[in-house]
Amino acid sequence: TEQAAEVAPGLVGETGYLVLKAVVPGLLHKTDAGAVLLDIPVTGAAPAFKAFTAKFPTLTGVLIQEQLPVGPELLVGARQDPSAGPLIVVAAGGVEAELLGDRVVRAAPLSLDAAHDMLLGLRTAARLTGYRGRPASDLSAVATVVSNLSQLVTVVPELAEFEINPLIAFAAGAVVVDARMRVDLGAGSVTPLRGN
Repeated sequence: TEQAAEVAPGLVGETGYLVLKAVVPGLLHKTDAGAVLLDIPVTGAAPAFKAFTAKFPTLTGVLIQEQLPVGPELLVGARQDPSAGPLIVVAAGGVEAELLGDRVVRAAPLSLDAAHDMLLGLRTAARLTGYRGRPASDLSAVATVVSNLSQLVTVVPELAEFEINPLIAFAAGAVVVDARMRVDLGAGSVTPLRGN
């Protein structure tokens, strides 16, 4: 609790708030479980930490992050498919990823141009190009993340799956907010990426 109070002031950014995420083994959908707290002021970091320790008996830590401004959220994933080889997926991300079911899947590796085309292939691509007067996202930055991940999953066959969700696409740049990966060091079959 004291450590949360110590580090919190150095993490506050443009919005003035923090995000706290409970690190609980086996918990994949943190938001659904109440393991993500938004809009936490610096003074609320220690009480939020205490609340997590009371709520999650298997808590192994608390991740404290700067709360970023709002922007279009994407899911960018990669996996080794036993039949098709390395694949890359781009989807509408955040907590609505599964609800929207808006995704494009391609074989890896991808060039920057191919990654850019994937982004524009989403049904919700207008969110990235300036929908209803909102600023257009930096598609070059997002395409770079997609292309780089596609290269990684191609050259590292042990990378069974890698998921970034969300990747927030800003007018200048993009930021990975949360990511997870699984490696398979054996020669056995690879389990496909959850939800894709």
